[in-house]
Amino acid sequence: MLRILGSNRRACDALSRRDMIQAGGASLLGLGLADLLHANEGNEPQLTRGFGRAKNVILLFLYGGVSQLDTLDPKPGAPEDIRGPFSSISTSLNGVQISEHLPKLAKMADRVSLVRSMTHPYPIHGVAFATTGVKHTDIPMELNRDDSRHWPYFGSVLDYLHEVDNPNAPQPAVPATMHLPWVQSSRSGPHKRSGLLGGFLGPRYNPVVAEFVGDATNPRTYRPNDPYGGIKQDCRFEIQGTGLPNGLTIDRVSTRSSLLDQFNTSRRDLDKSKIGSSLDRFRQLAMSIIASPRLSEALDVSKEPAPLRNRYGHHLFGQSALLARRLVESGSRLVSVFWDEFAVFLRHVGHA
Repeated sequence: MLRILGSNRRACDALSRRDMIQAGGASLLGLGLADLLHANEGNEPQLTRGFGRAKNVILLFLYGGVSQLDTLDPKPGAPEDIRGPFSSISTSLNGVQISEHLPKLAKMADRVSLVRSMTHPYPIHGVAFATTGVKHTDIPMELNRDDSRHWPYFGSVLDYLHEVDNPNAPQPAVPATMHLPWVQSSRSGPHKRSGLLGGFLGPRYNPVVAEFVGDATNPRTYRPNDPYGGIKQDCRFEIQGTGLPNGLTIDRVSTRSSLLDQFNTSRRDLDKSKIGSSLDRFRQLAMSIIASPRLSEALDVSKEPAPLRNRYGHHLFGQSALLARRLVESGSRLVSVFWDEFAVFLRHVGHA
C-alpha cells in the first residue's frame, strides 16, 4: 500500500520523492509503483519469470460490482449458507478454484496475482483507502472528495513524480492518467466518491475524464435504460471542453494561445499560486489535445472491428474497457475504468 510520509496537509512544493514513495511498499494488483516510474530506465538484468516491468496499466475498478463469492473467491468448502450460489471449477493454478462462469480466466490463472486478503477497518466501501492508502478515513470524508485530508489518487502521484523528473516537458497529446466512463458515482446521487483526485497535491493533478455520450438499449434494467445493460453502436467518448467551435481553426487557436502565454507571463503572482498553476496545466493539456489527432482517434471506438467490439461486450463497461486498451496503445500510462453504482443498489441483496 502506498505510504505518504509527513502531515496530510503539507503543500505539494514541500514534498520530496522520498515523501511520496516508501520503497518496496507501494503496490496495486502486484504492480509496484516504482516499477511504473522507472519502466524505461532499463540496464538491469531481466527476470527469467514473469512479464517484466509494467509500462502501462489498465485498472478495472468494480465499485459496487460483482460479489467475490460469485467470481474469484467462491469458498467451495464453506457451509451452504456462506459460500456463493454457483459451482466452482479448477484453474491452471494448483489448488485454486473460481466461479464456473469464468472458464477462460481459469485457464490463465497461473498468470494472475489473486489477492483474497485485502481488508480495511472502516464500515464503508473504502474507495479512498484502496486507491490512495490514506491511513484514516470516515463516512463524511468518504462522501466529500474535496476534503483537505485526502491523499492523492495513485495515478496523480505518477503525474506529480513525472513532472518533478521532467519539469520542462510539454503536456502530452494523450493524457498520462485517465478515468472512464465518467466521474465515478456522478450519476447515482449527490455524493461523488473520494480517493480519485489529486488530493493534497491539488486539482493540477486530477486525472482527465473521458465521458460517455450515447443511449442505452436495455429497458429491462433496474432503472430503465441503464447503459451498463447495453448501449447503441454509435456511442462515443469525449473530453469535455476540448471541441473547436464552428469556424475556429487550429492556427487561430495557436495564435490565441501565444497571446495568452504573453499575458500570463506578466501575471507571475497568479502563476505561483496553486490555482494558477492548475489552470496553466489544464490549458496546456487542452491545447495538446486539440492540436493533435492522437487522442480523438483513440477515443473513436467505432474504428474497432464489430466482432471485436462484441467480444468486449456492447455495454458501457465493455466499451470502456475497449477504450482503455486504445488509450494505452496511444500513450496513456494509467487508465482507470470504473463500474459505477448507477442505480443498481437493490442488486446487492443476498451478496457479500
